[in-house]
Amino acid sequence: NDPVYLVKRRGIATAYRAANLEQERSREREYRARIRRETIAAYGGKCACCGEATPEFLVIDHTNNDGAAHRKEIGASGGGAIYRWLKKNSYPGGFQVLCHNCNMSKGFYGSCPHSEK
Repeated sequence: NDPVYLVKRRGIATAYRAANLEQERSREREYRARIRRETIAAYGGKCACCGEATPEFLVIDHTNNDGAAHRKEIGASGGGAIYRWLKKNSYPGGFQVLCHNCNMSKGFYGSCPHSEK
């Protein structure tokens, strides 16, 4: 709790990161990828609409179409923040996995052609 100590520690951490930048960036990329994989798996691991299971095509969707309000509420500016929030909150309801196509169709047209069949 000593402010001088905290400033000193922050300086040490900053210097370490600068000296090991590529290693730190790699570690952060791996962490983000792991959290994303865990989150998608927690919500079924495939598109809830069409069944697409290729990980690169999948995203988390707010089932109540309140994603913008939710992101604003929790101060999230990107997908990584949502994945961290979902994990921290034990993967609550109100979310699903969709592929990018089904998610964009839902966003632009209100529904996906897959769900209309």
